[in-house]
Amino acid sequence: MSIAGLEAVSRAFGAILFGIVLRSTVFFLASAVVVFFLRSRTAEIRHLIWRGVLCGLLFLPILEFTAPPIRHTSPILIKAEMTLFPQPPTSAKNEPVTAVVSSFKPLRDTRTFPWMLIASTMYIFFTSTLLARLAFSLSRLKQLVRQSEPIVDQDFQELVYDIWLESCLPLQPTIHVSADVCVPLAAGLRKVSILLPVSWRLWPRDKLRAVLVHEMAHARRK
Repeated sequence: MSIAGLEAVSRAFGAILFGIVLRSTVFFLASAVVVFFLRSRTAEIRHLIWRGVLCGLLFLPILEFTAPPIRHTSPILIKAEMTLFPQPPTSAKNEPVTAVVSSFKPLRDTRTFPWMLIASTMYIFFTSTLLARLAFSLSRLKQLVRQSEPIVDQDFQELVYDIWLESCLPLQPTIHVSADVCVPLAAGLRKVSILLPVSWRLWPRDKLRAVLVHEMAHARRK
């Protein structure tokens, strides 16, 4: 594909991306207002709202092709759209085309700098990098769960069972100890595993109970 073709594709991609950014900004600001008025409610409600915002942002590319365009009269946005995505010049029909012979050469190249092509390339590069980093982190998390060891202490299992009944989780999480973690964490979607550091045996019972309640609350929100 030629440079001109790449520039055309990048302009079309930039126009789609501009619409997605505009919709996501409106959606995000509206959700932020709702969260602000619900700031006195529980953290679980706020977490549920932001989870809905994330799911909505993931579906915005589909809405860009199915939903009607956003109509606005902001002169700033109109000027930005005209600058970012200029309309190609249209030639008049049924007009004779005359050749003009110039006796001098242009002093400089009149083509515009292909910054939209560069911006689209950078966007794709950074997005691919972040997705690769996310895939690596998920793979590393699964490896931590596989290399961890279950805790078989009887008193500990009774405590976990009591907290699980209070949490109303459909499935009881499995509790493991790992030497590769420094803080407690919950991993998994359908079957949740809670990883504890090796120093958990030194914790007082109240701290251990608070940690397990906190991690099971994370599991309930997944």
